[in-house]
Amino acid sequence: MTPITPVIPGDFTTPVIYAEHQPEYINLPAHRQTDGTVTTRWRATWRERLRVFLFGDVWLTILTFNAPLQPVKLDAHCPLKLPDDAEDDFSDPNVLTGCS
Repeated sequence: MTPITPVIPGDFTTPVIYAEHQPEYINLPAHRQTDGTVTTRWRATWRERLRVFLFGDVWLTILTFNAPLQPVKLDAHCPLKLPDDAEDDFSDPNVLTGCS
């Protein structure tokens, strides 16, 4: 799987890039809200899609470096969406709301 942008469909603000200038990791574009919520979007290859379809398993690997594990959520639906009245104003990072 590969991280992709825009993280939130329709939101073309510049994403936060985690692991930038760290060659041992891939760059991770993310949408970060002021409450600390970070959302990333991933695109599966056709082979990965077929494997998930056939077997239903997805693995999540997190490097904690022995620090406490942070809460994590996997989702098949966009957890955020642009509100109808936010079509021209992407300057507010809290303009996103939960999906309906």
